Amino acid sequence: MRILASLIIGYLYGSIPLGYILGKMKGVDVTQEGYRKIGTSNVYRVLGIQYAVLTFIFDLTKGVLVVLISKKILALPVEIAFVSGIAAICGHNFPIWLKFKGQGRGVATSLGLLFYLLPSVTVGVFVVYVIITLITRSSAPGTPVLFVLLPAVTWATKKPPWALYFTLSLLAVFLFTRIAGGLRYIQNSPDRLRALVDVIVWDRSN
Repeated sequence: MRILASLIIGYLYGSIPLGYILGKMKGVDVTQEGYRKIGTSNVYRVLGIQYAVLTFIFDLTKGVLVVLISKKILALPVEIAFVSGIAAICGHNFPIWLKFKGQGRGVATSLGLLFYLLPSVTVGVFVVYVIITLITRSSAPGTPVLFVLLPAVTWATKKPPWALYFTLSLLAVFLFTRIAGGLRYIQNSPDRLRALVDVIVWDRSN
């Protein structure tokens, strides 16, 4: 029952689309402007730096907060509590308040969780992500590298089993979210395999 409660809390809190709310306060629908996503990068493009910072901080702490609630209030061990953070990422990517069409990618929420739960693994992998982002001038190709390296490094450094399950869950959610976001692009492409790679690496959308 406590695990179910942590999942529900995680999903519902993760579903709060602050970027969308800030846009509405300014009379703008961020899901119809720019990249048409509710995450930090689109909020920055559509609304400006101050709103992007607020969105980033809120999204960054989503997963951490629900894991803390699961640990401190629901008394779940970290080996189980991390699932509420995964639920928060799913909520962010597919928010119930926006009919499951927030078009977020959950990177900020994932990073917050990673730095909180697995800081030693995350720091080195994050450096690789930053380097790729600076070289390509886009965060899109660095993100799949980040999520693929995380379970590999977790396994190589002999972290506890729950940590490997956690990073593999992040990878699964990431792949599902990108593919779901680019499904129409894949279906309409004459070369679906190449389109699939484009979606995963470059985040091509519908």
